[in-house]
Amino acid sequence: LSLLTLTGAGGTGKTRLAIQVARAVEPGVDRVWFVDLSPLRDSAGVIPAIAHACGVEPEPGRDPVDAIASSLAGRRVLIVLDNFEQVVDAAGAIARLVNAAPDAKLLVTSRMRLGIRAEHELFVAPLAVPKDPTNIGALRANSAVRLFMRRAAAANPSLAVDDDTLGAAARICARVDGLPLAIELAAAR
Repeated sequence: LSLLTLTGAGGTGKTRLAIQVARAVEPGVDRVWFVDLSPLRDSAGVIPAIAHACGVEPEPGRDPVDAIASSLAGRRVLIVLDNFEQVVDAAGAIARLVNAAPDAKLLVTSRMRLGIRAEHELFVAPLAVPKDPTNIGALRANSAVRLFMRRAAAANPSLAVDDDTLGAAARICARVDGLPLAIELAAAR
């Protein structure tokens, strides 16, 4: 597995999941690099951003993909590319990098697939929302409601957790379609 793309709607937690994965595998690799692509609007900037993150200086007349591959040769590394959806035209360059640096692993977050042969996709879905906001046992067990309550309690430690509060939390979680980021933002208010 050379390339894994975490796909899903904005706010589902793709970046947070990628960071957790990177932390988990870090002890087993030589190096982890995180490349935030959100500032880029031009796909031509992707390979230079990866090179910069990996400490690879541009060499006149040398393909930057080859320079990156040479610097990574024989090393077990993970490169996390975050927010790829806005520079998806760079997928061909990523395919070249995957082929040129077979020991490197890439973890990509994107709202859409890159559409290259080496890619494996993991869809990151929103949290399931409770179907019955009156079933208090189900509300207490629901991951969306639990996330809401944890964040709300952090924002307001005196928050009373009663049946009415759980029901309100469930309704809010449903209104924001179970998106973790939206749940956290709503809970903080």
